[in-house]
Amino acid sequence: MLLLMLAVAGTAEASGPSADGSPSADGVPEPRLVLALFDGSREAKVRWTRLHRFAEMVLNHLGFHVVYHDLSGGLPPQLLEPDYAAVLTWFDAPVRDSGSYVEWAATVERQSATDPPLRFLVLGESGLARVDFKRPAANAFLARLGVTMQPQPHHFGVWGRVGASDPALLGFEQDFAIADARFPLVQARADAVTHLRLSEPEGAGGTGTDLVVTSSTGAFVHESALLRYDADARTSLWILNPFAFFERTLGGGARPIPDTTTRNGRRLFFAVVNGEGWTTPVPTDRPGDAVRLAGSVVLEHLLEPFPDLPLTLSLVTGDFDPVLGGLFAREGRDIAAAALRLPHVSPASRTRTMPLRWSFFERYSRAEEMAAMERFVNPAPIRERGLVPAAFSNLSEVFLKDKGRLNKERGTALRRYVGEPFALESEIAGSLREVAALAGNDEPVELISWGGDAQVFEAALAQARASGATALGGQGGVYDSAAPSVTNLSALSAQVGEQRQIYDALQGDAAFTNYWTAPIHGLLRLGQVAEATERPRRLKPLQIGFTAYSALRYGSLNAVRTQLEEARSAELAPVPAADYARTVEGFFSVRLFRIGPLQWRVDNRGALQTLRFDTAAGRLDLDPGRCSGVLGRRSANGSLYVALDPAAESPVVALRAASDAEGAEQHLAGFLLDHARWHISGLEADACSARFEVHGHGVGEMLWQVPAPGSYRVEMFGDAAEGADKRFYWDDALAGEDHRLSLALPALDRRAVRVQLSACR
Repeated sequence: MLLLMLAVAGTAEASGPSADGSPSADGVPEPRLVLALFDGSREAKVRWTRLHRFAEMVLNHLGFHVVYHDLSGGLPPQLLEPDYAAVLTWFDAPVRDSGSYVEWAATVERQSATDPPLRFLVLGESGLARVDFKRPAANAFLARLGVTMQPQPHHFGVWGRVGASDPALLGFEQDFAIADARFPLVQARADAVTHLRLSEPEGAGGTGTDLVVTSSTGAFVHESALLRYDADARTSLWILNPFAFFERTLGGGARPIPDTTTRNGRRLFFAVVNGEGWTTPVPTDRPGDAVRLAGSVVLEHLLEPFPDLPLTLSLVTGDFDPVLGGLFAREGRDIAAAALRLPHVSPASRTRTMPLRWSFFERYSRAEEMAAMERFVNPAPIRERGLVPAAFSNLSEVFLKDKGRLNKERGTALRRYVGEPFALESEIAGSLREVAALAGNDEPVELISWGGDAQVFEAALAQARASGATALGGQGGVYDSAAPSVTNLSALSAQVGEQRQIYDALQGDAAFTNYWTAPIHGLLRLGQVAEATERPRRLKPLQIGFTAYSALRYGSLNAVRTQLEEARSAELAPVPAADYARTVEGFFSVRLFRIGPLQWRVDNRGALQTLRFDTAAGRLDLDPGRCSGVLGRRSANGSLYVALDPAAESPVVALRAASDAEGAEQHLAGFLLDHARWHISGLEADACSARFEVHGHGVGEMLWQVPAPGSYRVEMFGDAAEGADKRFYWDDALAGEDHRLSLALPALDRRAVRVQLSACR
C-alpha cells in the first residue's frame, strides 16, 4: 500500500496515463521514481540502508524520487506504476526468499511500455542464493543486468590485474585497487558494455570477471568497485562515479530535472537560528557582573544587524515556561518576543521539551524515562570513584542547570526538559501555538525544526503535518577538506513509514565545532562546503545553521557573523527556511509530462520553481514561443536552469537548439529573467514592457534580457492594501547592446510590491 501511495503522490490534479497504463493525449509521463529494495532483516530502517546513505543524494540531484520497499515484508507488485524508471538494489547477502525474489525480478515491469524501458540496477551482491542460479528465471534476471554470472567465487590473488577501466565511470574519489578476495565470475553480454574488468595473465588460466557492466535494460556493479573506507579521513570514498553511472543508466538526452537548489537563477540561501542555549547566561570575567543571556547576544549581534537576510528563529518553548526553564525563563521570553518582531525574522518551533533521542518517545514510558534520567545524573560507578562525568565537565555550562535539563552528550539523555510527561500533541502542535503567541500575530507558524538526534518517528511527522506546518531537520552534511566525499552529504529526505522527513541542506555549528568544544571557530569551514557543493555541480543550497550556544564565546560568535556577512554580499536568493522545506515537498509531488519535442508540462510542483537541464548549456536554449508560465533561464556549471513563474499552475517548458554561430550571442524575443535576488511572480509582458510582483529582503538585484537595447523606465507600485496604483519609486535604466538590463531596486520594507519595466514611447 505504501509503495502505491508514494508512487502516485501528487497525481490527483495531473493529467497522465490512462487506466490501462497507456499514454494519454495530454502527454507522456517522465519516469522519475526509483524502487529501492532492501532487506529489513539486515538493514532495519530506511535511513540505515546503503542506498539511502550513499546513493539517494546522487539520485535526488539527478531528479529521481526514491521509493523504498522492505523485502522482509513481501515482494512489490509485479506491475509497477508508469512513473517508475528503475529498480535498484544494494544487498550484502542473499535475500531471505531469494527463489521468489528472482522469479519476481526476472519479470517485473511497469504498466506503460513506453521507452525507455524499466531498468534494473544491482549494486553489490545480486541477492540470489547459490542454488537459485540454476533457475531459468536467474538467466532472465541476469540478462536484464547485461551479464551472465557463475556464483562460484574465484581468487585472483597476486596475478590479478585490471584488464580494462573506464575513466569516465571509475576513480571518482578513490582509485580501484584489487582486493585480496574471491570474486564471482561475471561476463558482460554482447549487447552490454564493460567498464571495469579484472583478469589474469595468459598462462595463469586466462580467467576474467567484469566488475562494472551497463546495458540498455540494467547494470551490475561489484561491491569492490563501489566504495572504499578511508580510515584517515574517517569517511567512505566513491570508486565508482555515481553521477556518471546513474546518468548513463537512467538518463539519456535532454530531460527536465526538478531542482531544489535554485530560485530565479540564483542559488537558494536560508538560515536557521536554533534556540538551544537561548536562556544560558553568557560567561563573564568578573563576579557580580550583570547577567546577560545568550539570546540577547544573538538578537544584538546576529539578528538585528542583518535586516537584508530572512532568518528563521526556531525556539524551544519550554525555555520560556518558568516551571521548566527556571530562573531566566521570563527574560528569555521577552528577548525572543523582541526578536520575532523584526520583519526579517520568521518564527519556528524547536518543539516544547526538545527530545534528544527521538526513538525513545515512539513508545513512551514515564517510568522508564525517570529511571534513565536518574542513571544519567547519578551514575553510581563514577560517583563511587569520585569522578565527574565527561559530559558534565565539558558541557555543564552550556546544558545543565538542574536535573530537569539534561545534555545530549553521546545521546545518553532523552530530552532537554523532563519536568513534565512527554505528550506528542503539546510537543509539536502545542509548541507551534506557543511560538505563534510569542510572535504576537494571527499568522500560523509554518515550520518545525527537529532537534536532538532528529531520528524522528512516523507519528511525530504525522503530527507536524496535521498541524499545518512543514518540518525540517536532521542529516544535511559536510563536504570539505576534512570530510572530502559526497558520501557525507545527505539525501533530500528520509522515507519514514508513510511519512517523509525533510533533511537540512547542510549541517550547522554543532557539527563544525564538535558541540562547541574545538575548534570553536569551526563554522568558518562553511565557506569550503559552499564552494565544494557549488562546483563542478550545484548539489545543495547554502544553509547557515547555528544555535544560541554560539553566542557564548567570541570565536563561535565571530564565525557565525562572518558567514552571515559573506551571505549578504554573495549572489544568492535568500528565503525563509520554510520556503526551502516546501520546495523539497514540491520535488516529491511534481509530475512532468512530455507533450512535444523538447517540450514538457509541469504539474503539482508546489513551491518548487526551477527545472534544470544538465549538459544543455551552450547546446540547448529556451524556446519562449512554445513556453508558458516561465520567467527565464540561466546557465551555470554546464547546466541550464529554467525559472518557473510561481503564479502559473502548470507551466510549459520548451527547448530548442542554441545558436550554431560560434561565440554568437543569441537574443530571444521578449523579457527573460537571467537572475534575481527577490522573488518574482505573475510576469506579464508585451512588445516593449513587462510587469510583475516581487517580494524579498535587501536590495532588489536582478538582471533581465530585454527585447531591445536602450532606455527603460523602472517603476515600483504599492500592494493592494496601500493602493495598487500608488507609485513610490521610479528611475531610468539603460540596456546595453547585449540586451541586458541590470537593476538594483531599493530595499523593500513591504512583503509584496509591483514592478514595471517599459521602453514604450
